[in-house]
Amino acid sequence: MAKRKTSQSEHDKVVNASASTYPDLEKKGYKISVNPNGEKNLGLGPDNNKQYPDVIVGKPESPGSGSGTAEIIEEIETEESVSDDEAEQWKDYADLGIKTFRLIVPKSKASDAKKIVEKNKIAVNEIWYYTLANGSVNFTKY
Repeated sequence: MAKRKTSQSEHDKVVNASASTYPDLEKKGYKISVNPNGEKNLGLGPDNNKQYPDVIVGKPESPGSGSGTAEIIEEIETEESVSDDEAEQWKDYADLGIKTFRLIVPKSKASDAKKIVEKNKIAVNEIWYYTLANGSVNFTKY
């Protein structure tokens, strides 16, 4: 059980770190929303099948608008969650038709994630990997 708690803690740290990488878009009025730890703060898709990716970057309809269009979604995985089982969720996110879908995984799982995406023909636009060092999260495009 401790392992799961640790991976959830890592997951949520990476979600928040990734969400903080969009200051330029925030200055342009984009809204950055997160759904860490199973939270359902902002969902996408039809009411009967809402999807809750970890990070959603939305372009407002107009300055100061409370509604808009999702431009980027991100799904963060940990060592334990890069699997064929999770690929079903990745497919659901890809099927939303968002301009950019990023899958973000630990560096050690990047090639595994790419193989799963290719094998299941999932329309992931970008795979990024993260590393944790000295309390910081670093992101690199795969």
